[in-house]
Amino acid sequence: MRDSTLAAIRSLYSDRELGRALGVYGAMIGLAAAAGQFLGGFLTQLDVFGLGWRAVFLINVPIGLVTIAGAFLFVPAIGPIGRPKLDVGGAVLVSLALACLVLPLSEGRQQGWPAWTFAMLAAVPPLVVSLLLFEMSVKARGGMPLIDLDLFRIASFRRGVLVATLFFFTTTFYLLFAIYQQDGRGMDPLATGIAILPYGIGLFLGPLASTPLPLWLRPHLLGIGMAIEVAGYASIMVAGFALLDGWPLSALIFTTGFGQGINSSLQAGAAIAVAAIGSLFFAVLGDGTGAAAYGHAFGWAMVAQVAALGTALVIAVMPTRGPAQAAPGALAAAVGAPTIEKKG
Repeated sequence: MRDSTLAAIRSLYSDRELGRALGVYGAMIGLAAAAGQFLGGFLTQLDVFGLGWRAVFLINVPIGLVTIAGAFLFVPAIGPIGRPKLDVGGAVLVSLALACLVLPLSEGRQQGWPAWTFAMLAAVPPLVVSLLLFEMSVKARGGMPLIDLDLFRIASFRRGVLVATLFFFTTTFYLLFAIYQQDGRGMDPLATGIAILPYGIGLFLGPLASTPLPLWLRPHLLGIGMAIEVAGYASIMVAGFALLDGWPLSALIFTTGFGQGINSSLQAGAAIAVAAIGSLFFAVLGDGTGAAAYGHAFGWAMVAQVAALGTALVIAVMPTRGPAQAAPGALAAAVGAPTIEKKG
């Protein structure tokens, strides 16, 4: 959904308007993050209809209805350039490969690493090879593959995909911070939602602060934002080990969210990160209880997250060889987002 939204923004706005449009888009993501974390904790604490944590999914109902109505009223007609046949085979192979990777990493530790977890992990390389061969055959037949492998000939595109994948390793922060605060420090869901609120506020303010910056600085915003993020997560890592709490931790969380907001920017990276870094968190935790044990596990999880984001930063700021950038819409096309054009 996020990829198709970015493709729509790129299609609907001129180059002169694009920076402001992306800034507003990034700010709305920050607003959603801030509101979602707080409302999720509030609804869980309120225990609406006795649903417990399941009540958090009620947030999406009124927002979804308003969004659908707004799309019909205000969004101009856009549509695909053609009507390509759905690449069902590619979608099935991608899903199988991700399932065989994510499921064992998510459940293996808790299940005692039974034989099926290793069998699924061993199946990942053959599935990836099968996917690549299938996608090449789809392209050779004149179809539209789910993953256009020709795009990976572009050096900047390859780097972009790798950076984006590592960038979304930050997804684990929301989950593990909530576990650390509730199970480790004994905070209730509402207090946990308030504790992470500065992250969403930073996400909201980051794009607004970066939008008016001069054009010559904009190519460097990715590196600047990621550098702030790396420093922020590294500081949160130290805070976890040191059991730091209160306004100093809130300031670090805000700074980290602000750095991510400056980027105003693949779901596979998020899924793998939650499974892998989540497994690391619980492996370090073991049978430990209390704030110290959870803070130690949270700190090591942040070590892995900082390493991933730091690697992404190094790759992002490296000089590009070959074409300066991928063709317009290339990244969206590679991850299955539709290519769209203006109508009328």
